[in-house]
Amino acid sequence: MRRVLYLLMIVFLLYTGRAAADTMFVADLHLTANAADHAQVLDAIAESARGRDTLVFLGDNTNNGRSEEHTAFLTFLARLEKETGARILVVPGNHDLCGETTPEVFRARYARYGAGQAAYADQGSLSYAVVHDVCYLVVDTNAYDAVQRMTGHGGISEGTLAFCESVLAALPEDVPVVACGHYPLLPLGEGRDGADEAGELLGCLRRHGVGLWMCGHRHNNETLSGYGLRQITVGVPGGYPAWCGLLVEGSPWTYRVLPLFDEDSAYAREGREAALQLGRTMAEGSLKGTAYEGDEGAVAWFADAFLCEVESRVKGERERLLADENCEKWRRASVRAVTREWILGILDGETEDVREITVDMNRKKQ
Repeated sequence: MRRVLYLLMIVFLLYTGRAAADTMFVADLHLTANAADHAQVLDAIAESARGRDTLVFLGDNTNNGRSEEHTAFLTFLARLEKETGARILVVPGNHDLCGETTPEVFRARYARYGAGQAAYADQGSLSYAVVHDVCYLVVDTNAYDAVQRMTGHGGISEGTLAFCESVLAALPEDVPVVACGHYPLLPLGEGRDGADEAGELLGCLRRHGVGLWMCGHRHNNETLSGYGLRQITVGVPGGYPAWCGLLVEGSPWTYRVLPLFDEDSAYAREGREAALQLGRTMAEGSLKGTAYEGDEGAVAWFADAFLCEVESRVKGERERLLADENCEKWRRASVRAVTREWILGILDGETEDVREITVDMNRKKQ
């Protein structure tokens, strides 16, 4: 009888322990000091975090980097730790290091959720690496001035690049790597600060066979591929469609969006209507003073395309949207190039839908 119970326990652990290989990603929480303003979203995150092995917060966890905001966020992390027992890792974002919060202050505040549990820690930045069955390589993608105040729109120091190189060189090839940072690395260029450094980091990751970069900052859900790497951007949990991300170990590994609210919930319905209205407002403002001002077809098309992008379903709708006569109006309209090229660039470009994708985590060093 005891033998039977022992075997049943093993089977139970095998089947119920699968979620322990899950990593949940939360980006751009933008928490303010008044946690009541975020209670519904925080409760939903806590509920979705149950049973996860690791929780990664991808930066801009606070809205303005104020002490009271960091205190509110740390209170939430303590709650998650108590309720879930999950390993919690925090990535520094640009909003987290505004004003009074220097890298030294940030490091001290989040030692428990960063360098304090790391196998490797960069002394010159907030980068670190936590190594278990998986290596979580957290890269500080903020740029700092001579007195360690954040500046610009991102960057990666030579010291941090050397740190990443040394960690990956020392890591056994059979250990999968989840590389994380607040800023996206792709696409390169676009006149951004830190583009050269991003290219160097991409080269480092490629040399060591790292095929995944998890990030936030853009407030949308998308995936891009380049330099032998897949970049997954996680959207904001406090907006619409209120998704976090979930990376599940397996053969192959899979990534899928993790909705915090049911599609038919009041939160989701209201968010969808707000997104549609935002798309209409953007279209109406852009078309003002052009030949298509007041053109309902052009406005509705833009709102439709905008919602498809927000809900990460462009791939399935691209052919329909491009074939619509109203798409051609946007190609001809004398609107600001940034608006026209943004929406048409999404449709014509290589952005992939991210609702559920496979991720190659096999490292092949070059």
